Amino acid sequence: MKSRADTGGRRAFTFVELLVVIAIISVLIALLLPALSKVHALGNEVICQNNLRHLMGGMISFAADHNEHLPGTYFDVSDPVPSHRDWLSLDGNFFSAPQGGLLFPYVGKSYETYKCPTLFENAVGSGTYASNGRFNYATFIDFSGASIRNIKPTSLIYQPDGTGRSVPTPVVVEEDGDEINNGNMESGHSNIDRIAHIHRGDGFYACPDGHVEWIIEPLGTMPGRASYGAWDWDFINPHGVLVSGGYNSFRWGDWNIGRAY
Repeated sequence: MKSRADTGGRRAFTFVELLVVIAIISVLIALLLPALSKVHALGNEVICQNNLRHLMGGMISFAADHNEHLPGTYFDVSDPVPSHRDWLSLDGNFFSAPQGGLLFPYVGKSYETYKCPTLFENAVGSGTYASNGRFNYATFIDFSGASIRNIKPTSLIYQPDGTGRSVPTPVVVEEDGDEINNGNMESGHSNIDRIAHIHRGDGFYACPDGHVEWIIEPLGTMPGRASYGAWDWDFINPHGVLVSGGYNSFRWGDWNIGRAY
């Protein structure tokens, strides 16, 4: 028979003790997981905000090289002037985005700049995609070819009670997965396109001066308004007229001449 000294004075765990240790570890993991998940979500938010800053910075740099004008959108792919075409894909082909767009050289040719990690990880609404795998951001079509100096710093977003609230103007937005991934895989934000509701329940957008805002964009049709999504936004054109962000009939430079559809 071995003495206690023969085993070095150590006693093996009993089965019950092992179960207690496992239970304690399980409780600790359960307590830590929400905190770790929150940290992960906050990390994704930071990446998304940086992407938007980078994209808007690219827009500003592009404008500096092109007489203050922003690039075009999906509806400008046949413009005879190459610098007026789509910022995301010169030929409007989903498979040439984003490397085939005007903005790509201005963001360091970084594919990751065009993708939000949260949208990649989470299916949104009724959509079948967490992400289309190429881009998650879009620009308001109203500002296609707009001179940056002709974009007012503030605009109106309409609230559920029908009143308008003044907020910094959005140019580049993270678009809802249902819109940008399900048969609408292009660079323009208009009509019923919505901003993604995935960062603390809502989303981010970039402004003409390059800073990023978090917005609670209402869901559903507002009283006295025909539709929702981009229609809930009103911008002030160069002639001081309110123009809805929902129009998709703007082409390169229409904003600068004060056109209001």
